[in-house]
Amino acid sequence: MFGGEPGAPGRLVCNSGHAGEQSLPSKVSRLVLQAGDSMRIETPGGGGAGAAADRSPERRDEDARGGKVST
Repeated sequence: MFGGEPGAPGRLVCNSGHAGEQSLPSKVSRLVLQAGDSMRIETPGGGGAGAAADRSPERRDEDARGGKVST
């Protein structure tokens, strides 16, 4: 919107950060989890309004520190 960047897509990850990590499609059926398995659900990001270059450097740094944007 108004030159802003697109939001991040959602993700579904089984056993995130472990040896058996598996990215799953958005629509999953008949998935059997075992005891100790975990499921990570990342909801989609909303994107931005306005170009980041139009914001003050201080505000861009604040957004990066707060995890709102990546550098």
